Amino acid sequence: MKIFSLKMFAFTLLVLVMTRSMTQACNLSDVSLVSITGTGLGPFVITVRLCVGMGITGATKGGDQSTNSVFFGFWDSDPSFSVISFTPANMVGPMGCSMPGTNVGPDPYWGIQGEVTYTDPGYFGPNIPCSNSPYGCVNSNLFCGNVQSFCRNFSFTVNMVPDSLRVFGVEGGGNPVGGCYPNPDMMLNLGGFPVIWGDLQALTMGAGIKVKWTTLTEVNSDYFSIERAIDGGEYQAIGRIPAVGNSNSQLAYEFLDRSPMSGENRYRIIQVDKTGQSDDSEVVTAAFTAPDALAWGESGPLPASDFINLSFYAPTPDVLHFELRDAAGKMTMEFDLNATLGHNALRLDMSKVNAGMYYLNMTGKNGKVMKKITKL
Repeated sequence: MKIFSLKMFAFTLLVLVMTRSMTQACNLSDVSLVSITGTGLGPFVITVRLCVGMGITGATKGGDQSTNSVFFGFWDSDPSFSVISFTPANMVGPMGCSMPGTNVGPDPYWGIQGEVTYTDPGYFGPNIPCSNSPYGCVNSNLFCGNVQSFCRNFSFTVNMVPDSLRVFGVEGGGNPVGGCYPNPDMMLNLGGFPVIWGDLQALTMGAGIKVKWTTLTEVNSDYFSIERAIDGGEYQAIGRIPAVGNSNSQLAYEFLDRSPMSGENRYRIIQVDKTGQSDDSEVVTAAFTAPDALAWGESGPLPASDFINLSFYAPTPDVLHFELRDAAGKMTMEFDLNATLGHNALRLDMSKVNAGMYYLNMTGKNGKVMKKITKL
């Protein structure tokens, strides 16, 4: 019974030591996603940021001084996944020595669909230059010892977005197990993203701000919630746009903020999938100066058929008078409308109006404006 207990104690201690070494090896290091760009079915460019700390494995909890290999592994359920190219071509270490990068391709031992390695050529032969050069922090220009003391961006051009990307070898000595994975900070789940974001911009459009964005791929996407920052930096939903749902091609969306605030307006998009999971975009800004007089906003459809949707801005609450006149100046329609401060919307019935060119006048205490309308 004592022998069994001692064996169990020794085994438990060994597991704890191994676990401690594996988890502490990368506590000063981290990998994060910077961007995924591309269109349609690809190719895509994945840019990640690897931040490496420094310390002796299992002691000061960072990459150690014998780090002479770092490699990126890609996993995907599709065996046709491949890495087309990558940058940078090498990483510079102490004394100017270089760790050249190599596109290894699939690695059946690890089940990796793609692998890019940066390896000190001297690691495999003591007579090769740089064989004694350590690569702690993957750079010699910084004093090691701090959390994420050096960061570098890596870009990989791939034929499709993989399910995941993992970083190995940072711990030192080429050790692929202690060298960070399965430390969660060294793994990125990419295939689980409900959308891959494309461009996002906010543009001042007359009396409003138009937020425009694209997605490169969508998986089970439900809708987009458009949010604008309010006082105190908190965000508030100002609109919702339904998503296409599933797509492998670039899609474009837009939303018109008809009541922006004076000054800088900050926007972000929250994507929500059909399971309730969400993912937020980056933040974009646009400056807005509120008009001091009546102003037309967006209108459509143009040319008009049975109706036209109009928007306009009123600097104060007002009773506005509308007149629709034909090209000869003959009155076709007139009415009054109570307008509120800010943006207002109007749906104008054109079903009983003859085809031709018309002019819509809007008059109030803050001025008079005219809009040209063509009826089919």
